[in-house]
Amino acid sequence: MVKAVPANQIAYKSGTLVKCDPSIKALILNIDKDTGNRYVIEDLGDEEHLLVKNDQIHDLKKRVQEVGILIRILDLVANASQEISKRIETRKDEEEE
Repeated sequence: MVKAVPANQIAYKSGTLVKCDPSIKALILNIDKDTGNRYVIEDLGDEEHLLVKNDQIHDLKKRVQEVGILIRILDLVANASQEISKRIETRKDEEEE
């Protein structure tokens, strides 16, 4: 049996459906939490979908890109640090010989 629901009891949300991999979804949720829920309307409960506020989608993309750049910079710094450590160890070994 189908029951009619009065129009004033129907709730809907308008936004942009975002599909992304789980790591990006976690990043977006973290950004949203840090900004007082500025971006995400609803986490749709699976690993890759979010409903994002239409007027915030471009700003959210920019923030995700900025974090991606920071991660790449940190990775470069970590790699350079490892390379420097290897060179120092090599020099120590050469000096001991």
